[in-house]
Amino acid sequence: MKTYVQFSQVIPSLTDREVAWLMKYVEHRHRGLDIEGNEHDFDDELFPNFGFQIMQQDKAQCAWFYSSQNADIGQVAEMVQEFLQTHRPTGHFSLTWAEYADELKPEQFDGGAIFVTGEDIKMFHAGEWAREQEAQFGAVHSS
Repeated sequence: MKTYVQFSQVIPSLTDREVAWLMKYVEHRHRGLDIEGNEHDFDDELFPNFGFQIMQQDKAQCAWFYSSQNADIGQVAEMVQEFLQTHRPTGHFSLTWAEYADELKPEQFDGGAIFVTGEDIKMFHAGEWAREQEAQFGAVHSS
């Protein structure tokens, strides 16, 4: 059985300077370097482990983050947070994702969301939330 993670989100209205920074960031991280070009021991074996490209949208450049098969949501959040810290310190970014399998089986679906600012990354998993609700319900309604 194969599992998938799908998402598609953009950072809109990029300046040429922001585009250059994003491309440099991806290239450096891919080679195991920080944004300044210094060697860094990242935990990732593969970067980026998600789809990324600069594209035109509404006559402006945007950064497109996507996945049609599998991806590392944490990498997206980390990259976007560094971008926001550097270029849009009062900005934010959100992304929702779906997780599913190629075989239909009970409890094989999940999903979640991230909300990223320059100061914080919040992550929500639908399955975890549902289990927390079940536990709270059980605690209140048990005899």
